[in-house]
Amino acid sequence: MNNYDFFNLIFFVLSIYLFGSVFFLIFFRKLFNKINLFIQISSFWILGNSLLMFLLLVLFLTNFLVLVNRQLILISVAILFITFLLIFLQKKIGFDKEKNHWFLLLLILLFFYPLIKNSISSFLIGWDAAAIWFLKAKALFNNIFPSYLKDENYLFSSQSYPIGVPLMLFAIFKWLGKINDQLVQFYFLNFYLNLIFLSFGIMIFLFKQILSQFIDKIFFLIITLSFFLGSNFIIYSHNGYVDLILSSYFAYLFWLIYLTFFRGNDFKKEETINLIFILAPISLNIKNEAIPFFIFILLTLVIYLSKEKLINKNFLSNIIFLIIFFLPFFGWFFYLKMNKILSFLDNHYLDFLKIENLRRIKIIFNYFFIEFLNTNKYGLSFITVIFALIFSLTILIFSKKITYKHVLLIFILLGQFLSYVYVYVITPLAFLSQLESSLERVLLQILPLIFILDVILLKNLIDNYKI
Repeated sequence: MNNYDFFNLIFFVLSIYLFGSVFFLIFFRKLFNKINLFIQISSFWILGNSLLMFLLLVLFLTNFLVLVNRQLILISVAILFITFLLIFLQKKIGFDKEKNHWFLLLLILLFFYPLIKNSISSFLIGWDAAAIWFLKAKALFNNIFPSYLKDENYLFSSQSYPIGVPLMLFAIFKWLGKINDQLVQFYFLNFYLNLIFLSFGIMIFLFKQILSQFIDKIFFLIITLSFFLGSNFIIYSHNGYVDLILSSYFAYLFWLIYLTFFRGNDFKKEETINLIFILAPISLNIKNEAIPFFIFILLTLVIYLSKEKLINKNFLSNIIFLIIFFLPFFGWFFYLKMNKILSFLDNHYLDFLKIENLRRIKIIFNYFFIEFLNTNKYGLSFITVIFALIFSLTILIFSKKITYKHVLLIFILLGQFLSYVYVYVITPLAFLSQLESSLERVLLQILPLIFILDVILLKNLIDNYKI
């Protein structure tokens, strides 16, 4: 590993955090001032990636991607840094003043030092990572993307897949001045780390009233780590697959939906809704599984706003954010149609009259059930979380303490799960082969949602019964 390349990559990653922080502090300052350090950091990372991905997609679709170079990146970072300093000097931002939070952040980074070190020296050996995401990035970097897209020799690389992540890799390669499959895995690792930051931050946020001592936060950190230290999380933390990237978006959007539904008095709804309308459409450019999640998020949001009679001129102005950040996905969809690039699911739909489809449903649920109970991959902590979820949900239902807002959150999770079942049922590919090879990765996308939902329900249980 070249130390010069490593420091260049660190600079690029920090620039993404900087980009997200500047935008967050300018447009979502009220939200920023009320969240803790760990949620702040994960907010910067998710938003920074989303904005950069949006800009790269716009440049790609307008055929100006050639403008991306080291000089442009340096100038952009310099402007962002100056803007950040000006915001900081105004002293109107509420950085987390809890010293033990900064200590815990350092403790987490030290704990994951071996994994961080491994991420910058591991070989890229995953088939989907190399064949789908990195191959597209290399085609973009070598300026042969149009010919690659139409070349039948590359049908194995799923040419119709979204190019959000390949464009991010392309930008990193441009900054480094070369392709580096090993070093760039550190970029992927940041999504895994921020998923832990977000989950831990949510626990601290929701239970801050009962966190009387520092040791309580250590206990919560252990709970969080025990869930996210399953071998499956570690394996996919930086190996080039994008499932944990998508999982990070799902988890953050789920958190924003919770704030919108339950913390309307504490937070400005316009800010959380605008943030949802930025991140949700951007997630569509990561992987196809984001499409049903996007639909469920919008559907539950409309149901909530309609029931609470909050659809007004302010909400209609929020739609502008949704339209703007949805345009790149629509542009990519139009680009594929113009170039006649088909998806493997095109023209395949569910037919309940086919006995084979009904048999598949039974097999799929059996495989999911076995995967849920696989302690080799997820440890005992996941089973504990599932039982805690069932326990909380049962008590809240029978005591009639559960609200329609909780039901909407559960609907998002169940809807996403059923969308996976649907795809497996209609897939034209080798059914069992696809199911066995992708199930563990698909499950990674929703496991953090189960964890966050569990924390939310436990919080509701404690509040209602004053535990």
